[in-house]
Amino acid sequence: MVNQAYAETLALLAEQGADAFYQGPLAEDIVAAVRDDVHLPGDLVAADLHGYRVVERPALCVPFQGYQVCGMGPPSSGGLAVGQILGLMERRPDLMGDAPLDTDSVHLFTQAMRLAFADRNLYVGDSDFVAVPAAGMLDKGYLHERAALITVFSPSRGQIPARQGGAPAIFPLSIATAMPCP
Repeated sequence: MVNQAYAETLALLAEQGADAFYQGPLAEDIVAAVRDDVHLPGDLVAADLHGYRVVERPALCVPFQGYQVCGMGPPSSGGLAVGQILGLMERRPDLMGDAPLDTDSVHLFTQAMRLAFADRNLYVGDSDFVAVPAAGMLDKGYLHERAALITVFSPSRGQIPARQGGAPAIFPLSIATAMPCP
């Protein structure tokens, strides 16, 4: 399978660099795709792309089974969610099954995801505008408290009750936005 348009886009970016993304024919195509979307047309204009400036942010890293697992920090929620999921699972080895895809392991993983995404939905926003309690959400004590909500899988009981996020400690903004890799 060949995606010629994608290949041409990558070649253009390789030749002309990031500027080709933010101005010129590729930028015009992006604006047209957003504005002409049949289901949800947007109001993006060429000046939006041309005026965009990349903000480099530190990675968010968590230790897990002897590794440093790193992802994007806020305003992205992915690194925080993954960090919480791994931290929650690590605190409940008693619930891990014998194989990655057996019922107990999948139950532990899905319930850790459920808790992490409840916290994400309640506490994570654009860290340029709101304080994101990232350090609190990844705090070992907080994760231990949240992990206690995950119980042994039982077909009759199933999932833990849905609930909003926990109450992570609020740390100073300087360390709340990301935990840098060591």
